[in-house]
Amino acid sequence: RHSLYQKIITARKNTMSMAEAELNAIYTTKKISDELRGYQNPYSETMLRYENDEKEIKDFVETTTTLFSISKKFFKLHKKLIKEPKLTVADLYVHLGDIKREFTFDAATSIVRNAFKKFDQKYADLLDSYLKQGQIDVFPRLNKRGGGFCSGLGTLPVFIFLNHVNNLKSVETLAHEMGHAIHTELSKPLDPLYGEYTISVAEVASTFFEQFVSDQVIEDLSDEEKIIVLHDRINRDITCVFRQIACFNCELELHREIRSKGYLSKEEMARIMQKHLRSYIGDAAEITEDDGYVFTSWAHLRYSFYVYTYAYGLLVSRALYEKWKLDHSYSKKIEQFLSAGNSMSPKDIFKSIGIKIDKDFFETGLKSIERDIDMLEKLAKKQKRI
Repeated sequence: RHSLYQKIITARKNTMSMAEAELNAIYTTKKISDELRGYQNPYSETMLRYENDEKEIKDFVETTTTLFSISKKFFKLHKKLIKEPKLTVADLYVHLGDIKREFTFDAATSIVRNAFKKFDQKYADLLDSYLKQGQIDVFPRLNKRGGGFCSGLGTLPVFIFLNHVNNLKSVETLAHEMGHAIHTELSKPLDPLYGEYTISVAEVASTFFEQFVSDQVIEDLSDEEKIIVLHDRINRDITCVFRQIACFNCELELHREIRSKGYLSKEEMARIMQKHLRSYIGDAAEITEDDGYVFTSWAHLRYSFYVYTYAYGLLVSRALYEKWKLDHSYSKKIEQFLSAGNSMSPKDIFKSIGIKIDKDFFETGLKSIERDIDMLEKLAKKQKRI
C-alpha cells in the first residue's frame, strides 16, 4: 500500500498545475456570483439551497472542530491495532481483517428483513415487494459501476443498485440503500413540490437503517469479530464526520485566501490541505506536504461545502437511533420524519419529533462516537490485541 500511495502522489503532482488553475477559476467564479447575489459567506448559498439555518451549521462545524480530539484518539488506537511504528496517510484506512462468515444475498435479505420486522413490518414487506418486482440490481458485472445507489424521483418506481459480494459490508449497503428507498416511498404521497427531501437530510434514513441492521449482526459475532466490525464502523464514522468537516474548513480557508489574494499557488493549496488533514488526524500519523496534494483529486472541494451534509445526516441518525433504543414506540416519530419530505425545513422537521438541533445535540452525537472508540479499546485489551 505504501508503494501504491507513492504512485498516487506522483499522479497528483502530474496534474497539480491543472488543478491549481481549475480551483482558482471555480473559487473566483463563486466569489463573483456571491458578490452579485449578496451572499455574506462562501457557504451562504449552499445553506439556503439545502434549507439549513446558517448559524446552526456554523455551530455544528465549530463544535465538531473543537472535538477533533475524538478522531485523534481513534487514530492513536488504530496505530496500536495495526501494529505500525509510524502511521502515514496510506495506513489510515487499513482494515484489521475480514470476518470469516459469508453473507450470500439470500442471507443478507433475511438479515435485513428480520431487522426491519423489529422496527416495522411494512418496511420488511417493502423489501419483499422490491425483490418480487425486480427493483434491486444485485450483483457486480462487466461495465457496471461500483458502489450502491437508490433512485426514485416523483411517481417513478424506486430502484436500488448494488454490487453484492457476500461480505458484511454488502449487508450494510443493502440496509443503507433500503433506508433511502423507505424515505423516498414515504415522501411520495406529498405534493410533488414537497416530495423530494433536501440533500441535508438525505443520509439520515440510510445511515439509521445501516446502523440498525449492523447492530443486529454484531450481536451474533465473537469478540474478535466484533473488534474487526466495530473498528471499521468507527473508521467510516471518522471519515464521514471529522474528515468531512476538516474538508469543510479547508474549503472555507481556500475561498477566503483566494478572495483576499486573488490567486493561490498549488504549493499554498497543498500547505493549507496539509494543515487541515493534520487538524483531525493529529500526531498519530506523519502528514507531509505531499499528502496535501490530495486537493488535486478531492472532488468535494469543487461542490461548494456539500461535505457537511454527510456529517450532519450521520449525527441526526444517531440521535434517532438512541431515542428508538430507549423507547421503541419512537418508531412512529421516525416515520413522521420519513414522511415529511421537503414540507418543512430540516430544523422544523426534527423539532416536530422532539429533536432540538443545537450545540448540545451535536456534542452528544459526537461523543457517542467516542463511546464506540472506548468500547473498541476495551474489547481489544480483553482479546490482548493491544
